[in-house]
Amino acid sequence: MFDNPSAEIMDKSWISLVDRNSQECMDGYEQFLDFAYANNGTKEKIYFPCKECCNRFLKSREKVKGHLILNGFLNHYKNWIYHGESNTPSDCYEDNEERHKSFHDDMVGMVHDAFGIPNIDDAKTGNSSESTQVFGPNEETKSFFNLIKDAEQPLYPGCEKFTQLSFIVRMLSLKVMSGWTDKSFTLLLEIVEA
Repeated sequence: MFDNPSAEIMDKSWISLVDRNSQECMDGYEQFLDFAYANNGTKEKIYFPCKECCNRFLKSREKVKGHLILNGFLNHYKNWIYHGESNTPSDCYEDNEERHKSFHDDMVGMVHDAFGIPNIDDAKTGNSSESTQVFGPNEETKSFFNLIKDAEQPLYPGCEKFTQLSFIVRMLSLKVMSGWTDKSFTLLLEIVEA
């Protein structure tokens, strides 16, 4: 179907379709499978990106396609990092400093979103007639400012890749995507902490 598929230019709109048996979805499944196996080296099995398995198990092409038809494709899995696609689009970041800054900004924005508090930069560009909310020293406010501090604090002195918060978020993401048990995750954290 594709000689040299590149996921960055593929139409992935089929991922969000409700009708998993539509021709567009079936073509999308084939497109995904062609891409995944073209970037899989010599391996005969790939991870299941279906809603049920969440990229946790390795199976053959036929089994993966069956699961996709039965369960549907993971809606949020549009950057196929477990199937050969680059973790970040090649033209998005020119250097590591810019990548770190962008990821850092995402962490601070994520904390603001989680607490429903507008970012100061957003407030400056918004309507100046809106009243400014004053936050007292309650527990929720303390949690908010602790998370903001963690989003700005490097994981360790000199670390440019992760902040304390971005590392925790990345580890929890790995736990969920890899199907780690709470016990295995706790053991891993004990090793890292030692």
